[in-house]
Amino acid sequence: MRSTIVLVSLLLLPVLVIAHLWLYDEDMKPDLAARALSELKHAGIHKPAVQLAYLDATISGIASDVEVRERAAQAVRAIKGLHYIEANNLIVVPARVAARREGARLALEGWLPDEKSVQGVIRIVGEFRPDLELDAKKLRISKFVSTGSAGAGEITAGHRLLRPILAALRVPATFAVEKAGDIYLLKGSLPSEEMRRAVIEAVEDNPGGWKIDATALIGAPHVEQAAFTKNNALPVFLRSYFSAPTPGTLEFSADGGPRIVADATRQMEAEWIGLLRDVSGAAKVDARLNIVPSIYLLQGYRPTSEVVEGTLEPLVEALNHTGIVLDAATHMIPDEEAAKLDALAPLMMACGPGLHVVLSASGGDAAHNDSASGHKAACEAVKAKLVALGVPAAQMEIAAIGALHPQRALPPDAETQTGARVELLVK
Repeated sequence: MRSTIVLVSLLLLPVLVIAHLWLYDEDMKPDLAARALSELKHAGIHKPAVQLAYLDATISGIASDVEVRERAAQAVRAIKGLHYIEANNLIVVPARVAARREGARLALEGWLPDEKSVQGVIRIVGEFRPDLELDAKKLRISKFVSTGSAGAGEITAGHRLLRPILAALRVPATFAVEKAGDIYLLKGSLPSEEMRRAVIEAVEDNPGGWKIDATALIGAPHVEQAAFTKNNALPVFLRSYFSAPTPGTLEFSADGGPRIVADATRQMEAEWIGLLRDVSGAAKVDARLNIVPSIYLLQGYRPTSEVVEGTLEPLVEALNHTGIVLDAATHMIPDEEAAKLDALAPLMMACGPGLHVVLSASGGDAAHNDSASGHKAACEAVKAKLVALGVPAAQMEIAAIGALHPQRALPPDAETQTGARVELLVK
């Protein structure tokens, strides 16, 4: 009898084991898995999953940081009836980097898998914005952090972690030319150091000898491209613009057309507007130009005649204060005006063969000599007198461009004089 009971028990043991497994699969396992899954969700795990191999639990999902990952593991470890070891924690923490800017300071924070990644981020952001002070104290490291298959390998400027940060650190391109005394200030932001150098080179060797201060002009990759930065058109325009005796002011912005304020001749206007169209594309050019008849009338015009050293300044000063007023009735040079030419001739001849002078007339009686022909005749008379005094005729050129200098040399009774006034200017 006893042996029969033992035999029956042995035969029923597999049945009991199968029944126990069935009860576990149908009741206990789903309940344990549901409790573990609930704990993962409560801890803040995204896309949580629980796998049970009998009582051994394997958890997975995505945590926002390492602290959340650890909190989820502790919650699962506390469930009675489950066997959990850290090796079965497959929860990953995606690598992330965030930036917060406060003035000239940029604070970086987030999680990365190793120190190499941290240094890579610091290097890339630092090179992109060298003008900012970087604070990376809150960039933390953990072996549980993953960059994902799409971001595996070395972190570069094109990495998904850095693309939004670098995009937010970009600034629009700007460029301006301002004048402060005898110095022209170049200001703004250009997309590269190469373009910055090209702009400076285009203006620093200018005929007027103007000093250039480009300390407020930067060239860096964090500056966005604009219509005026996409080719070499800006340096080409600036080279022409700074060939003027006194360039004006200039301003480019990324969202508008260029604005230029300057004195110019018609020829300069046509050249500048044509070049600006190449620079600005379809944007409208706001040209506020004061048009003068000749380059000689531009403020700041500087003679280019190659004269004997030390002779130019006295002659220019004399010409600035000298005007030859012809007699209104005879259209001849009065004696007192001829005396002015007697004083000018030695100054002109002292300059040597490299001197070139422009003569132009203005004013006069409208009925007699206030005309192109009358002005030309007045200039011819003054030129003939200077030739008679020894000044070579080849050094003098007549131009119909009106008054060359402020009429400071007129006598007190100038209002009663109606003869044409001839002035001279060194080319």
